[in-house]
Amino acid sequence: MLKWIIDQPDCDGATAAMIFWRLRSLPVRAFRARQADMPARTAVLESIAANARAGRFPHTKIAWDGLEAWERIKLIGAPQIDGVTMQESAMPASLAGPFGAAKPEPAKYAFFESPYDDDDIFDSLWRSSPSYAAAADWLADKPAEIWMAAVDELEASHPHEIYEWMVLQPGCPSSVAGQIFWLQEPPFHGQQLLEGTRATGASRGIIDHVLARWRKNDFLPCDLDFSRYSKPAAYRALLERFPGRADPLEIPQSLLDPPKGRAPGPIRLGDDFDFWCIRSDLAGLVPRGRDRALAAWKASKGHERQERERARADATAATLLERLFYGGRFTGAKADMDRAWKRFNLIAGVGAVVVIALWRVGAPPIVPFLAFLALVVVVSVFLSSANMGGARRTAVWWTGAVLISMTLAFVFRWIDQ
Repeated sequence: MLKWIIDQPDCDGATAAMIFWRLRSLPVRAFRARQADMPARTAVLESIAANARAGRFPHTKIAWDGLEAWERIKLIGAPQIDGVTMQESAMPASLAGPFGAAKPEPAKYAFFESPYDDDDIFDSLWRSSPSYAAAADWLADKPAEIWMAAVDELEASHPHEIYEWMVLQPGCPSSVAGQIFWLQEPPFHGQQLLEGTRATGASRGIIDHVLARWRKNDFLPCDLDFSRYSKPAAYRALLERFPGRADPLEIPQSLLDPPKGRAPGPIRLGDDFDFWCIRSDLAGLVPRGRDRALAAWKASKGHERQERERARADATAATLLERLFYGGRFTGAKADMDRAWKRFNLIAGVGAVVVIALWRVGAPPIVPFLAFLALVVVVSVFLSSANMGGARRTAVWWTGAVLISMTLAFVFRWIDQ
């Protein structure tokens, strides 16, 4: 098949070069190639070289970066494998580039039209899954915010291979490495080690990769916040169950209890068709046929838009008190309670200052008294109607309010005397 591709009159120079360098570096494996196949491989390589020397690849419009699709290692000029006999001096210069600028579509689009029953035939042509290679191509030039969002988006598909690829890249941001590290459940693997259980699996391999590079300060510095993923309390609780035992993973302090960093902005990766295909393909949900895939992607965008509109409608449908307390419909989330607590303290503080000011500036007695009654009503409504975190917070607040009131009473009496 490769021989047929390079013999086509419209074969692009970048295509021929990519086949040449990838085939030249393909290792001999029992399940993919036998020693008997070496003459055929050599024949294809020599045919490409001969065609290049003869100028039979006049068009070089397609872009190729000269890297392997998944491992991202350099192929042009890479050491030659054993068993392929070619004269290095006869290597055509055109096979080393530069190549064109037209970006090809991700390779996995080629499988949209193939039946599921034929997948094993196509997959046998790849060193790694086309979805993994497509993910590597898509992520390669993206900023740290996109990487962090992609980690969250792909988590449900258990993409350990992609996570491992990310933490092994020279340009992997430190925040993304920390995020991926904690998603692998280090407390579980630490417990296995402390109990003497042999820890294996893809997650353990990712943990080891991150730890090795973190100790060498080998990740790209990044100020994005990944502390929300960390579980320092859970990990310390694990170590306390085994007193006298050292940390089996030896997690550095900056990774165990990271400082809070810059919050990444909201990103909807599902709006990108290529990423949607990658995410869906990992879950086995990409419809066969390019048109059907596009239709499904557009439908998913419509569903997400409806969900956002429904959330906005719920917020506008909130009662007056809910908007006052929480800024929208109460969902039961801790963020709602914290927001109500902050608003309550702000209103109570401002109200107390107003009451004291009216009293101290000599306003008619009825004015500060009415202001005080209004403040009592506001406090009563908040504490009786708003969920702000339970009785403990309320008890602490009342204790503080009484102590502050008594202190101010003594201070003002001393001033007046």
